[in-house]
Amino acid sequence: MQTTKKLVLIVLVLGTVFGVMFGQSIRIDPKSMTSASTQELFTTDVDDFLNVNEFANVMPSKVFGFLGYGDDGTKAIQLGFATQLKSIYIAGFFGGLPTVWESKTEPSGDKSKTTIKTTSTDAATGTFLVGFKNMGVSGSFTFKPDSGNQHVIDEYAKTDNTTAKFNTNANLKFGMNTNGPKNWVFKSYAELGVESKTNKTTNKNNGTKITNITDTSSNDLLLNAGTAFDFFQKDSVTQGFAVGLETKWILPEPKTGITIDNGKETAYTKTVGAAGNVASTYDTDKGHIIKLAPAYTIAYEPEGKFAVRAQASLPLSFDLRSEKDYDETKSASVVQPKVYTASRKHVVYTYFEPTLAAAVTYRPISKLCLSLGAGFDVPAFGWKADTTQTRNTSDGKVTKTQTTVTWNFNSNTAGGKFKASSGIAWYVTDKVTVDGSWNIAANLLNNSFKTQLQENNGTLTQDKDRFWANLNKLLVHNVSFLISFKL
Repeated sequence: MQTTKKLVLIVLVLGTVFGVMFGQSIRIDPKSMTSASTQELFTTDVDDFLNVNEFANVMPSKVFGFLGYGDDGTKAIQLGFATQLKSIYIAGFFGGLPTVWESKTEPSGDKSKTTIKTTSTDAATGTFLVGFKNMGVSGSFTFKPDSGNQHVIDEYAKTDNTTAKFNTNANLKFGMNTNGPKNWVFKSYAELGVESKTNKTTNKNNGTKITNITDTSSNDLLLNAGTAFDFFQKDSVTQGFAVGLETKWILPEPKTGITIDNGKETAYTKTVGAAGNVASTYDTDKGHIIKLAPAYTIAYEPEGKFAVRAQASLPLSFDLRSEKDYDETKSASVVQPKVYTASRKHVVYTYFEPTLAAAVTYRPISKLCLSLGAGFDVPAFGWKADTTQTRNTSDGKVTKTQTTVTWNFNSNTAGGKFKASSGIAWYVTDKVTVDGSWNIAANLLNNSFKTQLQENNGTLTQDKDRFWANLNKLLVHNVSFLISFKL
């Protein structure tokens, strides 16, 4: 089975540029070991089969499927399949671990108390894709419980308390491939998603009456779009370009501290206008995000055993944060007058986050492919604009504005870093592939520009021990793998 794609850069550009926008997402997407070991510069059917622009590359006569356990071979289950039903392509995927629930009943006075809770905190993602001709539509849903997610019913105390603590991600994506000038094929997509972090406690008594609600949940709206195309192909050289626009918008906070008396809401608090944390650093507690990411990729892939690809990207991010505008409150069944924040701070981070990556594959024999990748995240650089507004607390009117601009080069641990990866793929037959991540490079370099080998500078016995230790570091490493088939 042919696994790596030749002279098609669009899929890898889309994957590496668009896929890293919001790396904190709980959603689990399929990823081949070839992709993991080449900094996502080489891809296989595993990477393509759920891609709204690249699913046609898979083209199973009957069915395609794979089984893996994450990029280190020990994490979440990754199970996928695809089939072609005449002109309609259908694919499905499960990633993660099933949620584990526990139900426990114990005595409470002369009655009982029942506790139903989740005992795991693993994420689980389900994704489907329907494709036809030059278009594809996919949808996914992810659920990840947090510790403390439970429902407790105490018949003796006549209480019914629900603590909802979980994370969800719902996503809908549409892709279309269209012909442009010079026979260029533009592969574009648009995506709508909502990512939520639920933390809500609802207390009831006497069976069904709600007494109070505490809700510190948060919701983010994700709106994304992008396009990519190969603009140059000659002999063994291909060049591609992609640009992606991805945004995250923090939705208004819910009411909290709600008190209910005989079915009527008597008190609550709601914070209005806050986004992110203005006191946090660039890389934490972010606000609204607008990110534009152009990327250039070049490949040299002659007929034969050897292929190399490289990519340069220069994402530009705008991070918009604000302190609260005011608190909306209700007490004793009366909505209180608004009291605006007297000194309100807004922060805008504008940052460039360059990335460089290169990868090479080599086939010593037809059934074996070795891969090596290296990437470098350049420390982010840009500026921070702090704006403080002095306002009337009665109507929010701004009476004074002061802005300070600070230039930054983010050289801390969250900034620039080097990473290396390596892998091996075994084409068992033309229908079955064992795709592995053989992490020699990462162990040898340990994300640095210096090898981790021991130098010989002691006694003969010590030098022999160092020799075997170095040989072990070079050659003896666990291989994480996934298995795919196409019939």
